[in-house]
Amino acid sequence: MLVFVDESGDTGMSGKEGQSDFFVVTLVRFANNKEAERADARIDRLRSDLRLNQRFEFHFYGVRSETRKLFLQTMASFDWGFLSFVMNKKALWSPTFNSPEKLHNYTTSLVFENAKPYLVDATVVIDARGGKLFRRELSKYLKRQINREERLIRKIKHEESHRNNLLQLVDMVSGSIYRSMNPKKKDAWDYRKIVEGKAIEQVRVCP
Repeated sequence: MLVFVDESGDTGMSGKEGQSDFFVVTLVRFANNKEAERADARIDRLRSDLRLNQRFEFHFYGVRSETRKLFLQTMASFDWGFLSFVMNKKALWSPTFNSPEKLHNYTTSLVFENAKPYLVDATVVIDARGGKLFRRELSKYLKRQINREERLIRKIKHEESHRNNLLQLVDMVSGSIYRSMNPKKKDAWDYRKIVEGKAIEQVRVCP
């Protein structure tokens, strides 16, 4: 089993200049590794279809609306599912969350707690953003929290998203959920509607 994790928004407290009101963490799960390989290869072909450089990165905020829709429609034909957790930072009150790392780790752990029934000896791949110490602490935190009773996570790897097609998939899904939280955007639900049927559980908003 392969699991890919990415986020949208930022971990700064809401209300401060330049900070988002929401922080979204999304997990994409492939129960079948062969299906993950097929999806990976299809993303390579999609670049060719669109006459893009093979090193081009599909990033939700870096592509046009038409490309977002085509990417998500293409990938929806594969067998995968996702869980997303939306942290409403406007409602947070604890000073604990003034720490970006603690907010990130807490939100990520909520996603994995909800994903427990769907994880079996999973290899987890997380976008390699953040410093080395942060990545190491996040890996330790997740294993400690999620593997308490049984080993649901076998291994955690941090990879650069521009080198991993399936991290680009979870980026596009997470960006879709994040966009849907902004009703002022004309396309707020355009992308989420495409992937809604792939949700393993209903998208959760906290608190």
